[in-house]
Amino acid sequence: MMYILVTVNLIVLSVVLINWIKWRPISPLPHISGPCVSVLIPARNEEKNIACAIQSALEQGAIVQEILVYDDHSEDQTQPIVCALEKETPTLQLIEPAPLPDGWMGKPFACEQLSAKATGEWLLFLDADTRLHPGAAEAMLQAAETREATFLSCWPGILTGSFWEHIFMPMLNFVVYSIFPTPMQEKNPSPSFGLAHGACLFIHGKTYRATGGHASVKSELFEDTMLARTWRQKKQVGLCLDGRKIVSVRMYQNLPEIISGFSKIAYPAFERELSFWLFMGFHFLFMLLPFLLLPFATSSIWLATAAGVVLLARLVQCIQFGFPPWAAVFHPIAEMGLIGLGLYARHKCRHDSGVSWKGRVYNPAGKP
Repeated sequence: MMYILVTVNLIVLSVVLINWIKWRPISPLPHISGPCVSVLIPARNEEKNIACAIQSALEQGAIVQEILVYDDHSEDQTQPIVCALEKETPTLQLIEPAPLPDGWMGKPFACEQLSAKATGEWLLFLDADTRLHPGAAEAMLQAAETREATFLSCWPGILTGSFWEHIFMPMLNFVVYSIFPTPMQEKNPSPSFGLAHGACLFIHGKTYRATGGHASVKSELFEDTMLARTWRQKKQVGLCLDGRKIVSVRMYQNLPEIISGFSKIAYPAFERELSFWLFMGFHFLFMLLPFLLLPFATSSIWLATAAGVVLLARLVQCIQFGFPPWAAVFHPIAEMGLIGLGLYARHKCRHDSGVSWKGRVYNPAGKP
């Protein structure tokens, strides 16, 4: 058993190192002329973020010719803020909300409404808490054209401020890039290599509409990666790039927000019940158990090696993605939180009312 722990964790470390070496961030470019880009921002209860998101879009070059914001029935000051900015910004337009149809999740419907109004050749979907760096739109356009891709997701730099953000937010990257070898996505067209971060999607408009757009994932709470996989199923080129130099996001700002946000995705991220339990089992057995057993082991060399390899993998990722290196030391706490929130989210979805997010309750139960 000890040999298996060490071997598996060494494989994880190898994947982390490959991604660190091979998955290089794309850099911002000078302002250039080119095809029109429509920036599309779905917003629900985003009074703290929406003005900054719009401002970062306005700081892009001339290729961004319109910024559309869909107010998804906000219950705060989101709509008045956008209305005030709209009066002084010719390229900004507020899209009034429509009733949410049966069978649709809120964000896919908002994105579908935005795309129907957009006139750009390329569609840049942004979350309201996302910030574009100057030259970001040009960098995405060049990356898409160079790679002949019609779908790009730029994985953002994740900003952290509070102690709990430093502890838990790096796990979003760790759970993905400890098992996902990024070079494979350009070599293997399989839908299983479809990956996206919903904070930033750069999509060719004509292809988006031809492949069904967000209507193809209308019932998905985890719509970003599902859209990336659907894209590959339709024989289109879809890639996830390291966008931390051109896009950043501060997803949550305190522990309650982290719990609410992680609960929203911890169970719905899995298409099948078996996948959920395999993920939970993997993280418990290989990423957490060595740390739990280490204090009680009579001969601890193998357990210490297994735990040390995990900490090294976490440290490498902290360096790669700009997180505080000391956050790696708190890995066992982060793992316990991850597993606990996953089990909590499953209980809420299968045995309770569902998970809540921004005033709505979602219940994606019934996995096969």
